[in-house]
Amino acid sequence: MNINYEEHKQNIDTLGYTIIRNGIDIDLVDRVVDDFNYWQSLPENNFKKHNFNRVTNFHCYSKNTLDLVTNIHTNNILELIFGTKQSIYSSLFFREGTIEIHPIFIQIQ
Repeated sequence: MNINYEEHKQNIDTLGYTIIRNGIDIDLVDRVVDDFNYWQSLPENNFKKHNFNRVTNFHCYSKNTLDLVTNIHTNNILELIFGTKQSIYSSLFFREGTIEIHPIFIQIQ
């Protein structure tokens, strides 16, 4: 896959967002959902469905989630924007939607 990272940087600069077509392996997304379904089923996690809960730093519990949030294409674009290598500080995983607005760097289409 040949991605023009400069074009994505320009989209973010001018539009405030960019779309990376086919930037994520859909099977990886399915594995993240499977990991989360397993994690939420464990009684010790005290997760209540349909309660709009979010899980902070789920990438610490799921290698698949870590792979998703360290997407090479997103990282390359962020490095162009900030001029330095990126590192994960925190991640949020939502199982159900919320009314909160969050910046999105990747959109699956």
